[in-house]
Amino acid sequence: MAKISESPWRLALTTGVLLVATLMVYWIVYASSAVTDQATKTATHGDPRILLITALLVVFLAAAGAVVLAKMLWDEIDLSKLVAEANGDASMSRFQFLIFTFVIAGSYFLMVVWSLTATKSGGGSVLITNDDGTLNMPNIPPGVLGLIGISGGSYLVSKGIQKTAEAGAGSSVTGVTVTAGGTGYSPATKVAFSGGGMGTTGTVTVSNGAVTGVTITAGGSGYVVAPTVAFTDPGTSPGSGATATATIG
Repeated sequence: MAKISESPWRLALTTGVLLVATLMVYWIVYASSAVTDQATKTATHGDPRILLITALLVVFLAAAGAVVLAKMLWDEIDLSKLVAEANGDASMSRFQFLIFTFVIAGSYFLMVVWSLTATKSGGGSVLITNDDGTLNMPNIPPGVLGLIGISGGSYLVSKGIQKTAEAGAGSSVTGVTVTAGGTGYSPATKVAFSGGGMGTTGTVTVSNGAVTGVTITAGGSGYVVAPTVAFTDPGTSPGSGATATATIG
């Protein structure tokens, strides 16, 4: 999807659409804020400045949401990153935290809009302010704050458990470096790994009686430190002198 700034006419069209949308929202908010005094039959509207701020906020958030949705439709935003772990497995804690965040954010936005268009008992709109005239933003109920803390805490706990499990699982053997090839080894030479973990296997490459390499066929697991590498030759005249070091990761 091309960027708006890459084309002047796209920029002009987008600006025009946003201005028209702002005027439409302003008119809707202005009309809905009308309060009629039954005694005088006079309609009183809210403060135009406050209503304009409300319209701008609504259009801005709606436009931002539309851009995000468009990027989702064009696969420029991968939603799996929001609800999946690094290995691609679904994460209930991520999903729950995401949904709860959207619910709270949307609810608070509605509270802010309501506070900007609240009506007096005697008619007309009024901006809810403190005694010193500053804007009085809606307070989030303590119960909701507690739920936000529980939601975030559950995610942190789940990640902590996951990291602890990964650390306890240790590492696997990723490679072997032959430091000395030795002499007299037959093609039937085997390699063994000992110390710390388990399950590692490999095949040995022998050339002219010397060990030249080891290919890992199974990395194993549970290694905190690199295991010891040993070579055994079942031939009638076993070779000797070959050494190697393992790498874990």
